[in-house]
Amino acid sequence: MHRRPAKPRLHRISLPRSTAYLSHWIGLLKKEPKILFQVMRDANAASKLIWPEELQAPLQAPVGQIPMERPRLVVGM
Repeated sequence: MHRRPAKPRLHRISLPRSTAYLSHWIGLLKKEPKILFQVMRDANAASKLIWPEELQAPLQAPVGQIPMERPRLVVGM
């Protein structure tokens, strides 16, 4: 007996749960529009705990200031 492959779980989105989630956020934003900024500050603080600024610094440097190795030309292999 040949079985069909299982459908990916990503395609099984629960519409009622998604609707409830979005409705919750819409309600919060209507009551307190500035709550989004607090959530973004909290997410930023959490990201700094996970990935400290010392690790982020090279990613924020201007392109001309990023130390790069020059490719070496290899002749006669």
